Amino acid sequence: MKEAIIIGHNGQDGSYLFELLAKLGYTVTGIGRESVSSTLAEIPSHIDLCQRDGIHALLAARPPQEIYYLAAFHHSAEMDRPDDYNLLLNSLQIHTLGLLNLLDGVLRHAPKARVFYAASSHLFGDPSESPQSEITTFQPRDAYGITKLAGVNLMRYYRDTHGLYCTCGILYNHESPRRSPQFLTRKIVSTAVAIKRKHANQLRLGDMSAKVDWGYAPDYVDAMWRILQLDTPDDFVIASNRLHTVFDFVKIVFSLLDLDWRDFVIEDLSVITKQSAGKPLQGDFSKLRKMTGWSPRVDLPALARIMVESELAHDRD
Repeated sequence: MKEAIIIGHNGQDGSYLFELLAKLGYTVTGIGRESVSSTLAEIPSHIDLCQRDGIHALLAARPPQEIYYLAAFHHSAEMDRPDDYNLLLNSLQIHTLGLLNLLDGVLRHAPKARVFYAASSHLFGDPSESPQSEITTFQPRDAYGITKLAGVNLMRYYRDTHGLYCTCGILYNHESPRRSPQFLTRKIVSTAVAIKRKHANQLRLGDMSAKVDWGYAPDYVDAMWRILQLDTPDDFVIASNRLHTVFDFVKIVFSLLDLDWRDFVIEDLSVITKQSAGKPLQGDFSKLRKMTGWSPRVDLPALARIMVESELAHDRD
């Protein structure tokens, strides 16, 4: 039986990955910010990734076959912007320092383990071309992209210098009912359902013409697992290669609820706290498809339906 560690198991991707690996027969240990979840009795109840001793002790005691580093410090475009110092500090601690502690532990105690790092389309910043592939120039413009790129470079360093199996997934936007409420798709769905239930009467959004490459989170964690089954470590874009506007998503969601979006939605550019890129972030996943056979199964209308049905069911509870 394979053993796997998921760092960031409480998040959207980590929770779906935990379920996938358990279904495949893995013994899974999930490490979150506040707790550890595992079926193994000897696993400690808390591990701080910013302190190397805890992760080293875990890897020394039970070297896993697979490790998925999904921990992330998120900040959506419509959230209040923290000051740069704290935003960068928190991002560096989670995206880089914790990863460094992990990779050092893998090198010393579990050198045969395969490590996956969840990177981001934010690596490309204002991209030089569209769609983007694994050979597109990285030029991040925000704290998330800057620190995720540092993580990618750490992975490449340990892969090239020490021969560890380190692979990176460059993930584009992927959504689900488990997406945090402050993020755009969840905000649209939850507010639309609240309007349907007459608990709200207005949805205020930023630039509705913005184009996004959206996918479905369970599809993307399936790609992560497939990538770690390859004989040779490499880096891969995980995306849908399809662009839709925010307006497209809004229309689909309100239509599913038999509502006319024009009666409720207000576009307000002042709610946006991040600068948008010139060219859209659109991912070319052809390398991933060639190497693993993966392609996204859930398109935007199906994603919207899944999220709306889940929100309606939750609203009834």
